[in-house]
Amino acid sequence: MQGLKFFVINLIAATQRREYISNLCLKYHLDFEIIDAVNGKELDESVIANVSNPAGSQNLLGRTLSKGEIGCALSHKKAFERMFALGLEECVILEDDAWFDERLEYLLSLRKDFPKDLELLLLGHYRQVYLDDGFRIESPFSRCYDYALDSTYHLKRLVGGGFGTHALYWKLKGAQKMYQHLEKILVPYDHSTSDDNVVNVYALYPVVVETDEVFGKETSVQDSNTNRTKRRPKWRKYLKRFKKEILFLIPSFKRLKEYV
Repeated sequence: MQGLKFFVINLIAATQRREYISNLCLKYHLDFEIIDAVNGKELDESVIANVSNPAGSQNLLGRTLSKGEIGCALSHKKAFERMFALGLEECVILEDDAWFDERLEYLLSLRKDFPKDLELLLLGHYRQVYLDDGFRIESPFSRCYDYALDSTYHLKRLVGGGFGTHALYWKLKGAQKMYQHLEKILVPYDHSTSDDNVVNVYALYPVVVETDEVFGKETSVQDSNTNRTKRRPKWRKYLKRFKKEILFLIPSFKRLKEYV
């Protein structure tokens, strides 16, 4: 992808992930650079107090952020700083569990046709993915907006969040906005990247980047040992998908805010 820089976030200790994502980037001839991730578990309490606001998070979420969640946001800030230092007008930030193929190259070849007000494009996102069988619940989107890039790929506006920060295409203006927004980290990073009050965000349908089926089952963001591959009955998954459709039905028809 000529002229497009990729930044890949990876913990120094995660050598298997580094080898995996490096080989994948090399396979598709990406111009990529590894960004050493911030290990949230090693953050000093004084640093956490400086970059976050536990009381604010408690008010917004009903809980405080984990160290891993803070480390995730700080890692992406490091990628922004590298983007700014290189004077780039655009970039893609990947996490080291991202999986993609030639569809990513094709999609990004269309970027000259992206909306002029686009500042961030979610190349991979979801409402929920069940890791036992890959069952997806897609991010809810507005029924009042659709931007067709071609007969397959469409850009949409979100109405209920798009989770996952494993593949983000950034324009400089959006990166600058997000960097300033993260001066105090209040919510998990993917809450901010899907918030159109923070940045002019669009979501790609269908996605071209998912998470690797092995590494996607692991995470350095969560501080618990929750079994993320626990098998659940299929009917419960379909029921949850249906509930999501009902929950966001009315919001999906509401008038969207104008991007400026």
